[in-house]
Amino acid sequence: MPLYLKMKCLVVIAHPLHESLCHALEETVVAALKESGHSVIVQNLYEENFHACLTANERQTYYSEMYDKESIDQEIEWLGSGGCL
Repeated sequence: MPLYLKMKCLVVIAHPLHESLCHALEETVVAALKESGHSVIVQNLYEENFHACLTANERQTYYSEMYDKESIDQEIEWLGSGGCL
């Protein structure tokens, strides 16, 4: 595969059970992407202790120019690093 067609892919999984269908699908997707020559980063939100609920401060600043994004800086970096999601 030409270098310009290779992508850096971010696969996000969010399921607490490793024997779940979600994890089986994640493994299949990752294998297919790697087989096609793409680089793959997998982020498991449960293993990262990602909190999906907004804090009161996050909600209060959500629409302001000074949104408090400190607690999700790492996730923002992951999302920006991938060529596909």
